[in-house]
Amino acid sequence: MEHYELLIRDLLMSYKLNTINFEKLLEFAAGNDTNDAKQIEKIKILDFHNFKDSIDKLCNDRVLVAYGKESYKGLKKNYKVINNIKKNKRNTEITAQIMSYKFPNISYYTRNHEEFIKDKKIIDILYDYFISENKPTLTANELGVLIFNDEKAFEQFEKEKNISNDTGSVKIGYALQVINKLKLNLPNHFNAYITIEPFFYHIKKSYFEKKIRRILVIENKDTYYSFYRSEVAKSYDMIIYGEGNKITSSFALAKDYGILISDEVLYFGDIDPVGFSIYKNFKKIYNEYNIVLDKQYYISLIEAYWNKECPKIKKLKISSYIDIAQNVIGEEFTKEHGDFIMGLFTDKRYIPQEAISIINL
Repeated sequence: MEHYELLIRDLLMSYKLNTINFEKLLEFAAGNDTNDAKQIEKIKILDFHNFKDSIDKLCNDRVLVAYGKESYKGLKKNYKVINNIKKNKRNTEITAQIMSYKFPNISYYTRNHEEFIKDKKIIDILYDYFISENKPTLTANELGVLIFNDEKAFEQFEKEKNISNDTGSVKIGYALQVINKLKLNLPNHFNAYITIEPFFYHIKKSYFEKKIRRILVIENKDTYYSFYRSEVAKSYDMIIYGEGNKITSSFALAKDYGILISDEVLYFGDIDPVGFSIYKNFKKIYNEYNIVLDKQYYISLIEAYWNKECPKIKKLKISSYIDIAQNVIGEEFTKEHGDFIMGLFTDKRYIPQEAISIINL
């Protein structure tokens, strides 16, 4: 095996193309880069397993990368050549370009040359501003307009989580993505900041009269509107629309709204893995506040659906949220209720918090 591997590795170093096919690798294994039909046939018939092991080893060492359909006895037809003279020269040139930037950390791009080529125009614009002495205090959107003529270049877009249809993932502007790759941040390196979008809330007179207030954070919009219009609202001094995962950022404005760490902050969301993960993350980020589940509504939903079929989780991948959800369930619910909830998740079902308005209000 080693004989073929060394022959192929040596000939690949002077190979000038970016791809190579199965037949050419057989020629290399035969000892040269010309077509020796007898030696090639001998390898294919008598010593193919050693040839295959050599190709597998070169793939494992990232000298070759297989792609396309299988060609012969489990080996692919085509391969990308990772290391040859042409590529080594190109890599050296790209590395030199990358190292010319005086960013504090450029290691992401020294490891990912293709990403550097893709991002280079953005990097150049960022670098010109990074080394400039005049950096007025701006919002992220204002900075985007100034240097990219695009207010969304540094924007952070946050989707409201929908358990049936999407992941609720956060998408960010292209320039902010590059800043993250460079391990820079807007406040320290660009004198700019991302504004926090405020939350919607319903407030009562009692909020301004009590020393300790009861504040309810509700995950979804429809339930928020139903709650503050109902008799249930009398139990709370403020009701906040959490807007899915957005609450984990928007609650940073709590002090601006006069919310104190002594206040009781209750949370109510969907009975699903993502809903419990939002709560756990919310509680962790703002651990100085007294944040707890408003369990009465969860228990009402569980009891209402005890012998009733729950909606299916249609598209969302829940596996990455299960461990966090299980931790919350173990801490917050009785074994009986916890087993019921975990049974739902095993069957990829959930209970939307909107159901509370039908059964409880």
